Amino acid sequence: MDICSSIISKAYHFLLLKEEVIDKKPVSDEEILFHAREELSQAQNLFSMVEDPELIDYAVLKLKAAEQRYNYLFKTIKKKTKLR
Repeated sequence: MDICSSIISKAYHFLLLKEEVIDKKPVSDEEILFHAREELSQAQNLFSMVEDPELIDYAVLKLKAAEQRYNYLFKTIKKKTKLR
């Protein structure tokens, strides 16, 4: 019985969702745009390498999503810097 309660206790603690305290540093606009550009580059690489017909749709959607995200962030940051 002691082993069962120990296993249940460990499983409970493993599955328990705890709010972690994370040291959140402010992220600069340049850093956000850099990561979006990296994501776009990865999507372009994936699209150029995919040969399996079942993955083509995935690669196209990922590429379009990355393009839209990058364009949105670029426009938003550009507006933000104009207001300063």
